[in-house]
Amino acid sequence: MDAQAISPTSLLNDLLAIQEVEAAVVIGRDGFVIEQVGKQISVELDALGASIAGAVMRLETMGQDLQIEKFKDMFIEYGDALLLCSPVGDAILTVLASDASSLGMLRFKLKKIKPALVDFF
Repeated sequence: MDAQAISPTSLLNDLLAIQEVEAAVVIGRDGFVIEQVGKQISVELDALGASIAGAVMRLETMGQDLQIEKFKDMFIEYGDALLLCSPVGDAILTVLASDASSLGMLRFKLKKIKPALVDFF
């Protein structure tokens, strides 16, 4: 990727190359959606943002209470959906996928683009 073409949107679009990935959303710690890319997104993004921000806040509080390291990743698998959440700077990247079959490829791509995303958020 050309260094001048790197933007949060282009980085998130790299995740959409995985067939099962439906959307990638960057959510602020306040629950507001900062950036989004996606195919046909079937969820209400404002509700997703508020839910994810609340869940991450509770996970971080639990980590502090248990005196363990900071929250790194969260995977939530439903019958027909997967949510992968990972902190990127002061925000939270949430990836929606149709199932967990792409989890390995998704984690591989995320590891490659996450440092650049951290610089934006």
